[in-house]
Amino acid sequence: MGECFKLTVPRARGTLREGGTVDEMMLFATMDEFTVPHFVIPTASAQQASSPAVASPATPVTSAEPQGGSSGLDVSSPSQYAVVAVTRSQEPQNTFYTLPLDIHELIFAHLDDLADLTCVGLTSPYLWGVTQDIVHRHYRKHFGRLAGENIVFAGADTLPDDYPPALFLVSESKDLNGRVSTMRDGREDIGPLTLYNMAERLGVRYYGRINIEEKSRNVYNECLRRTTAPDHSQSSWRNAVQRKVGEICVQESLFVPTDQAWLLRNLATKEFVTLGGIALDVKFIHGPFIKGTGFGQVLVSRTCWSSSSSISMCFDGKIHNGVWSGHCFDITTRGRHDKSTKDEKAEWKDVSEEVAAEIAAVWKSEYGPGWQEVAIERAERYKWTILGRVLGGGGTKCWT
Repeated sequence: MGECFKLTVPRARGTLREGGTVDEMMLFATMDEFTVPHFVIPTASAQQASSPAVASPATPVTSAEPQGGSSGLDVSSPSQYAVVAVTRSQEPQNTFYTLPLDIHELIFAHLDDLADLTCVGLTSPYLWGVTQDIVHRHYRKHFGRLAGENIVFAGADTLPDDYPPALFLVSESKDLNGRVSTMRDGREDIGPLTLYNMAERLGVRYYGRINIEEKSRNVYNECLRRTTAPDHSQSSWRNAVQRKVGEICVQESLFVPTDQAWLLRNLATKEFVTLGGIALDVKFIHGPFIKGTGFGQVLVSRTCWSSSSSISMCFDGKIHNGVWSGHCFDITTRGRHDKSTKDEKAEWKDVSEEVAAEIAAVWKSEYGPGWQEVAIERAERYKWTILGRVLGGGGTKCWT
């Protein structure tokens, strides 16, 4: 088995949980699912709930009082409060709905549980608009967490003091020598500091796979669970939740639309790669995600760094010393790029053709002149796992 690489954010003390050999990441697995969401700058929700600014307070939904009366609940608990609020908000003297929007925002900022926020929002159309805006903001925060950060696909064979040029500031260089404590098999291990084990230091942040669809489905199920009526199938609370299923259970495309052109941008060199410039076929493009050869493969091919040139492939290029190693990236729409850069003096350069030729050379070294047929066949067979199935998960591992 070849050298294992993993995406690291050395200066920000972070790493992606998954890793793999270069051939696995370039040829046998789609990197887009694991890497692209962390660089995508999401758009505002296209299906926002009613705007709080125009929605007017309305009669709250009716929910049965919890068995034993509300006095039996600990209203200091957000989840308990969310249920009680449905009943108590029906009182005529309740003025909660007349509070200014900024006050509601401050109050709801203390509800960390998305099911709590959703339950409170179900009590009126006005609060629904307020709470869903907050919920959507929470989902958007999962995307683009590595945008603008210096990244490297660090190799396990990287030697101490071997770093991509200009990755670290001069003021940071004093921390690059010496030894580091890492955890292996549940035990603390002390060894020389390298670019690779920087991502295994104590206190490093691990970035897991992003799956907004599963997260929102869990919120929906939790809201259903909080019904208190004896006959759940007939409870007004359950009905209220079910009527909102289409808004509670969201798709990733709500924040990362598939009907727009996306660019992978190198913020350090002012270069970008287009979807059409590297995709095997337009049918494989799904927003910023591409089956076969996508932005994920671009990042691998250009940001790997290792002291060893052994990459478990026939390719004889210097992929182990990527020309973009240590640079900063983001993935944004063409429209936003054009708007944000129209006044910049420095001109951006489209390097899609150059990058596509490099990726083609990697595939051709493995499969010869007919590499495209192999790549297309694999892309057609590949099934998306909807941007990964879990948020978080186990430790770093190599794909097999």
